[in-house]
Amino acid sequence: MVPVDLESEKPLYLQMKEILKERFLSGKKDITKLPTEIELASEYNVNRMVVQRAIRQLCKEGYLYRRPKLGTFISQKKKETLRIAYYEMSAYSMKKIFSLFEKSHPNISIEGTEFSTSEGYSKNIAKMISSNNVDIIKVSESLFRNFDAPNSFYSLNSYVKPRKDNTYLKPWKAFKSVNTHYGFPIAFSPVVMTYNKNMFDKAGISYPKDGWNWDDFLSKAKNLTGSGQYGFLFSASFNRWPAFILQNGGRLLKNDDKSFNLSSAECREAINFIQNLMYKWKVAPAFGDPLEKPSSLFPRSKIAMMMVSYYAFNDFNKIENFTWDIAPLPKKKCKTTILLADGFVVSKKTTNFNMALEFLKFIQSSTVQKYIKGCKTLVPVNKDIAEKNHGWIPKNYKMYKQILPYAELLNLPLSSSHTEILKEEINLLWHGLQSYEETCEHIENRLKNESKFIE
Repeated sequence: MVPVDLESEKPLYLQMKEILKERFLSGKKDITKLPTEIELASEYNVNRMVVQRAIRQLCKEGYLYRRPKLGTFISQKKKETLRIAYYEMSAYSMKKIFSLFEKSHPNISIEGTEFSTSEGYSKNIAKMISSNNVDIIKVSESLFRNFDAPNSFYSLNSYVKPRKDNTYLKPWKAFKSVNTHYGFPIAFSPVVMTYNKNMFDKAGISYPKDGWNWDDFLSKAKNLTGSGQYGFLFSASFNRWPAFILQNGGRLLKNDDKSFNLSSAECREAINFIQNLMYKWKVAPAFGDPLEKPSSLFPRSKIAMMMVSYYAFNDFNKIENFTWDIAPLPKKKCKTTILLADGFVVSKKTTNFNMALEFLKFIQSSTVQKYIKGCKTLVPVNKDIAEKNHGWIPKNYKMYKQILPYAELLNLPLSSSHTEILKEEINLLWHGLQSYEETCEHIENRLKNESKFIE
């Protein structure tokens, strides 16, 4: 019998773990059940807690399993590993979801690799897929657009059977390309207008409401601007400013989806409206102004209105003595907004497809969907769970139900390089460093030197 070395720097429970693996798990053994924890503690002259912790580790790794009142038994097979690449966010914790999955699937261990979405997430994932180092990838609707889905992800058409009575159907389209489903959604959010109620009350201005338009919006923004505060905060996020184009009846791409449509009258009018908010009417800080974290200005009553998704609710709810709510975005020619979604896709090179499918089904289970709802931010895709009453801020949380029918996904058939060109050139426009005509011309010229759009 190998004794426990009390003088060793290695923790006792790790020594005990190795001893148990060598004694009961190595080679061909006839034994199927371990002695009790008390018996093992006495045999090796250690505290029972040392044995208990060692056994707990071996259970987590799939070597052992416990049966209440019956004892600890040797598993017939070693725990399998599921490799998941993901990004964390304040709306909910992926590590928590991993823990819930492992608890309900004791023979599967998750090996998570976390990336930041601001540090070349798509390129990192592409490398992992090509070298077969990942089974599942977490993607947003915008990240999904950066991949050549047919060559990167496993087709899930045979496994996707969403029903209108128990799930919201539109988020499923976020991970669909050319009539093929590649992912399962976990949660979603429309882009809405959030407003500081204190600032509106102080100025004696009515709150934004469903059906308001650009003229109403501009009037409120003007009345809320002045004395060190602005009526609106513009965001250059690709998930924000295109909403103005959609509201004006425009499209980012031409009908053939092969080239940008920025020179159209609808796009031109929408982009001019955004510029005028900053530089003509000055109801929003100029885009180039050095500001602290923009979202922190909102609760400090420096900004009266800003476009956000439900992702932001978690941050706002942490602030004391701050009253706020949400409204649909103002319309021009039509009521619309941008729909955001989070989901998971399966690498086309995975050799663990069945395990991966188990995880995708798990994210839509009541266990995970109730956890998402409990985080008080995003909307779970499960209808019954999402629509249960709650008393959380904002008061109009359920507004997503009336917005969802007309919310639009920006499922553009663009490569990541094309998207970056658009962002770079349009940001120069927001900064006032080039004209609208120059922006359109530069984008067109740069695209001529790039590869073709993804079909």
